[in-house]
Amino acid sequence: MRLYLDADMSINHKAGASIEMGIRTALDKLGWKLGGYPVSLEVLDNRGNSLRSREHLHQFLEDKAALAVFCGLHSPPVLENQNLINEHHILMLNPWAAAGPITRPESTENWIFRLSIDDSKAGEIIIDHLHRVHGLKKPVLLLEATGWGASNEKTMRQALKKRNLRATGVFRFPWGTTPYTATEILQEAMAGDPDSIVLVANTPEGKSFAKAMSDIRPESRLPVFSHWGITGGNFFEALSPDIQWEFIQTGFPFVTRNGDLIVKETGLLSKKLFSDLETMADLGAPAGFVHGFDITLILGAAADQAGLTGDIQADRLAVHQALENLAKPVPGLLKTYNRPFSAYNRQTPDAHEALGPEDYKMGRFNSRGHIVPFKW
Repeated sequence: MRLYLDADMSINHKAGASIEMGIRTALDKLGWKLGGYPVSLEVLDNRGNSLRSREHLHQFLEDKAALAVFCGLHSPPVLENQNLINEHHILMLNPWAAAGPITRPESTENWIFRLSIDDSKAGEIIIDHLHRVHGLKKPVLLLEATGWGASNEKTMRQALKKRNLRATGVFRFPWGTTPYTATEILQEAMAGDPDSIVLVANTPEGKSFAKAMSDIRPESRLPVFSHWGITGGNFFEALSPDIQWEFIQTGFPFVTRNGDLIVKETGLLSKKLFSDLETMADLGAPAGFVHGFDITLILGAAADQAGLTGDIQADRLAVHQALENLAKPVPGLLKTYNRPFSAYNRQTPDAHEALGPEDYKMGRFNSRGHIVPFKW
């Protein structure tokens, strides 16, 4: 059997590397077997490009040993290839890509299972945090000009309306936005007199806005509340220590649960597999590791329950059905998963979501660049 990881291993490399480490650690825990069959992992770098991702999906389909494929940080490659994935029964496990529609196709064929943040819920968490915790009322929205940004705009507007609030403006920016362009966008955005910034960006563009914010007089700077895309690379290097910057996460098991047996065992196993990892706090994008680890354990449980035969088409279908009907709890790093997925239809939009709002937290970087709870 073979598993694929189709992710950005170049630009947002920390996210891709962290996901890979989580998958490999879980597979090592499973003895590198699924349903009794030896398994290997093939890593493909899509560099965030949807066409390259499509080529990788076709490669998967041509591989008679390919059981499942993991996606990476970026939502656009998954959204733009969603029909291909579902029509050809490509079993996809999603440990990061957050756009809401990914797990909610128009048809009843749904082959994407997510254990990550879901943008149909994330906007509510971010807006609630800035308003309820910090007492802010006038955010300006800075959004990546992609399907990911669009899905966040919808939920954030709803969250603001629910609180009788409204954004002072909405600004969209493309991939590749430079610090110079980010400065221009910030100047225009701040002309609307916001009291905070909500940012939906990945690392490269997040760094541009962090650098632009650091060039503003300290007394004029605004607190930033962002999506977690900025944690996928070397964003911390660009962040001035005197800028308030908080972002959504899904928990901090290596910080808040480091006494739990599964957390300790996983840390020891990971440090054995990856010699340059001194502590689990050193993970560049810990959510990728945690999600990759947990969803791989769930895959292992589904493969055992399905009873693999070596007929890859039949095995994909059997694992799909098992994922929707897991009989036994699966202990993970974030939590114990009791039937994390169920059969999907338009009346059950969260059927392929292993996590919910109760699993979402807000985090920040400490002085060493480690991700910790925002009050830690």
